[in-house]
Amino acid sequence: MASSPEKSKEDLINWEFDYHPPPNAPPSYLEAIGGTMPSNLQDIQVAWPTNYEALPVKMPNLTYADFLPICLKKTESNAVFENFDVLISRANEWLRKNPDYQVKTCETLERKLDTKTYIAETESTYYHEPAFGKCSFIKVLRVWFCPREFPNSKPDQIGCVNVLPNGKEKVLEVFSSTFSGNISGRTGMKSTWTFKIPCMEFETQRQVIDRLNEKLTESPLPGRIINVETSNLKYAEGYNFKISKPNANDTYYYSTGCTANMFISMFRVFYLYGSPVKETIGIEDFVPEITKRPLDHSLTGLPRWEPQSQLLERAGHWIQDNKINAVSIQTIDCDIEQHNQVVPSDALMGKHREKWSVDSQSMYHLNVMEIKPYRARVVRVAYINSSCLEPPKLSWNQFLPVKIGYKVFETTYQTVERVIAWLNATGAQIFAIETYSIEQGPESKIDHSDESTYTISMVSGKYWKTIIRVYFAGDYKVPVQVSQMSRTEKVCTVT
Repeated sequence: MASSPEKSKEDLINWEFDYHPPPNAPPSYLEAIGGTMPSNLQDIQVAWPTNYEALPVKMPNLTYADFLPICLKKTESNAVFENFDVLISRANEWLRKNPDYQVKTCETLERKLDTKTYIAETESTYYHEPAFGKCSFIKVLRVWFCPREFPNSKPDQIGCVNVLPNGKEKVLEVFSSTFSGNISGRTGMKSTWTFKIPCMEFETQRQVIDRLNEKLTESPLPGRIINVETSNLKYAEGYNFKISKPNANDTYYYSTGCTANMFISMFRVFYLYGSPVKETIGIEDFVPEITKRPLDHSLTGLPRWEPQSQLLERAGHWIQDNKINAVSIQTIDCDIEQHNQVVPSDALMGKHREKWSVDSQSMYHLNVMEIKPYRARVVRVAYINSSCLEPPKLSWNQFLPVKIGYKVFETTYQTVERVIAWLNATGAQIFAIETYSIEQGPESKIDHSDESTYTISMVSGKYWKTIIRVYFAGDYKVPVQVSQMSRTEKVCTVT
């Protein structure tokens, strides 16, 4: 076991090299599929699929387990949960007891909590985030497993490195204006005012990666990188943002509707223990481009952006053309910056009302009423800085939960069951997996999963639907009966 390097108080890179097994470990896979839920399953907070009787005796070619933090202390207004590094230890203990499984990838998910009981909605694929009042969440470690290729090899062990952006204090000036009078006659009065918000200025994405790579060059990870994810961490709430050092291992936070919230982004690097391979990391973002601008005279129009499928196609071609050694693909949300705002009378004289740009380099964002309500979904490719002789031909399949009632969708594992059936029928080789959410109201009859932009409303509640996207390497054939298996699947291939 590798020892932990000395940590600097000023360094926001957390090296989680030490392993400390928990006193109580999760049940083995065979115990879990015995037909009844183990009595101690809830106590140790491991969310296996609830439909145990439906699991086959033979190991499925893909499955998952969600490792949840235990609530250590709770009051009427707050709670304290275990740190994220405890979840890593718990997953490693399970892996040692189940050596027939190997880790495909790991990811961090957010799960909504009941505000009174602090019990997580582990298998839900649809939840409501109210506009007013308190909404609590926990961070969950999801580990995706597949059968071990070489049965007699040692069990996998995972580790992670958390990388936070450094920041300094600044003042954010927010401009607002109103126009009253006869717009058509271009007469009236414009009122403009400015208010200042104490805020923070953080490193850019590129600066954080450069700092991480310097550290990786000096102290290589004790193994092979399997995922580089971008995860959000709540930094502050209200309009008094003060300098503080957040804990990258926090697993609990809450937000209050119609209140300013600052979130910072961090990189979480998952790796499999083994011989150091001296890897450094690169990030490439594929940002949606505008395909149609609103009319010059439009006061409220928004541009049309290219869909997610085109972003993924561009990413696939870039990986192949440049022989990129990609390790993960992730959909992240970024602010859309709006520039050059002018008064309505000027807009009516033929000038563009605004210009738009997507800022994927920023490592923080504010949820403040009427500030940056417009967001884009960016495809982020993380790769190792070494050439890949035969990069995979990228394809992907998007599995949406089936709606079975008003505000009711199938569970996560029911969606994964369809993923497993699809994999069995096609023989496709998994390259990467991601779980992400899109906003979609219960009354909506339109599928928004391929849209690259959405608008945040601070004064109305939001409904979020969970999607599983599986990326594949190489070609495969889809039988007719499989292509008609479910209307909620979407398949796309880079040609």
